[in-house]
Amino acid sequence: MILALKAQGIYDSALFIVSAKHGQSPINPVKTNKPGHFADLVAALAIKQGATADPGVVAIANANNCSTGPCGFVQDHDIALIWLQD
Repeated sequence: MILALKAQGIYDSALFIVSAKHGQSPINPVKTNKPGHFADLVAALAIKQGATADPGVVAIANANNCSTGPCGFVQDHDIALIWLQD
């Protein structure tokens, strides 16, 4: 990247900003309104709608439980990332 900036003649005027955000706000749990985990929500909706045998529902609801269900990973915080095994 540095060579490309130098080749274009803009290296001396380039500014690099490296930043990261760690932690969530507000830290006070009383001020945080989170309904629960995404996989738990999917499982609860499936039970309510009678769709517990749906393969997609089973895969998401059991993603973190490799011993009894499809092996995958559900990471939910501010957003949900669902990693399922091929």
